[in-house]
Amino acid sequence: MRDSLATKRIEAALDSESLPIENPNFLRSPYGAYSQLRAQSPIVPSSDGHTWYVLSYHVAKEVLTRRDFGKGQDNDSSTESESLLRNALAYWPLLSDPPNHIKYRQLACSHGRRDFESLVSEVVQRTFSRLRSAGPIEVNEFLVVPLVDEVIGQISGLAAKDREDVFPLVERITDGLLNNKNAAKWALAEAAYEEILEWLRMKSRLKDAAVGGGSINIEAQLVGASLFTMMIFAGRDALRYGLTSVIKNVIDHPGLHLALRNSDVMKSFVKEVLRVDPPIQYTWRRALADVDLQGNKIKRGDFIAVILGSANRDEAVFQKADSVVLGRCGETPLTFGAGIHYCIGASIVTEVAGCVLKCLLDNDVLSNAVILEEEVHARPPFKGISKLSISLTNP
Repeated sequence: MRDSLATKRIEAALDSESLPIENPNFLRSPYGAYSQLRAQSPIVPSSDGHTWYVLSYHVAKEVLTRRDFGKGQDNDSSTESESLLRNALAYWPLLSDPPNHIKYRQLACSHGRRDFESLVSEVVQRTFSRLRSAGPIEVNEFLVVPLVDEVIGQISGLAAKDREDVFPLVERITDGLLNNKNAAKWALAEAAYEEILEWLRMKSRLKDAAVGGGSINIEAQLVGASLFTMMIFAGRDALRYGLTSVIKNVIDHPGLHLALRNSDVMKSFVKEVLRVDPPIQYTWRRALADVDLQGNKIKRGDFIAVILGSANRDEAVFQKADSVVLGRCGETPLTFGAGIHYCIGASIVTEVAGCVLKCLLDNDVLSNAVILEEEVHARPPFKGISKLSISLTNP
C-alpha cells in the first residue's frame, strides 16, 4: 500500500526544487519515500535542473567511482579567502579532489590506525556494573557515547581533559558547516575554528602534519587542523549511530547470539546492519564536466546527491532489501561510499562495532535484553538512534 503522506511530501518537495534530505523530519524516516521514488526513476532532477538525486544502487556506484564527479573543492592556495575555515575546507580529505586528495587521505589514515579491542573491552568492563543492574539503562548515555568519545579521543590524541575543551569547539564548527547559510552559526564556527588552530599550535600538534617535514607552512597548518577537526566532526556521529544500531539489532535478533560468536558471521552482521540503516544517509558530488548519466544531461557544476540510504535498499540488487540477512553475497553496500572518496573511517566503525559486539556477547550481557524505548534523530546527513532504553532482565 502506498504511503500517501510520504507521496505528498515527495511531490511537494520536488515542486519546491529539492528532495528534502536536508530536512531532519524527513530524514528520520525516509525509506518509504526513497522506495517510491526509486521505483519511478533511478535519478531524479530538481525543478531547476541543477541538482540531481541518485536513488538506485548502480547509478549511485557509477557516480561515486567516476572521475568526472568530484567534491568540487578548490585546492589552489592562490585563491585563499579571508576566512580560515573556508580555506581549511580545501584541505579536508573529505572534500579534496586529486592531486592533493591522495596526500591528505594518507595523512588522515595514518592517524586512524589503532588497536581498538583493548580500549573497547576496558570501557565495556567499566560499565558492566551499570549494565548488569536490574533497572532500565539508556545505551547511548551509559555505553555508546563514553566509548565513542574514548575512541575518537584516542585517534585524535586527546586526553579526557583536552576533549572537554575541544569537542564543544568542533560541535560549533559542525553546526556552522551543516548550516552554512546561517550567518550567525557560520560566525560562531569561524571563531571556533580559530580557537582550534590556536589550541593545536599550543599543543604543537601541527608538527605531525607538516608536509614533507621542515618548517610549518600555511598548508601544513590547514591540513593539520583539518585532519584533526574532520576526525572528530565526521567520526563521532557516524560511530555513535552505527554502534547503537548494531546493539539494537543484536537485541532484536536473539536467535543469532550463538552464531554471532563466529567472527566471520559477526562481520557479516555488522555490515548488514549498517547497509539497512547507514549512519550517513547521503553524500554530495559535483560534475567536473558535462556528463551523460543514464540519459540525463548533467552540466558541469551541477550537484549530485547520492542517496546511500536508498541505494543500499535497492530491491534490484539486494533481495529482502529491508531486512538484515546474514551471509549476504553479491554487490558491496555503499554504506561508506565507493571509489577514491571511500570513507576514511569505514574500518574504524566496523572494527569498533565488532569489538563491542564480541565483548557484549562473550559476557552474556544482552541475552535477556528487551528494548523499552527508542528515538531516532537526524542531523543531515547523519541519521540514527539517539536514545535506546533497554532492560537487561526480560520481565
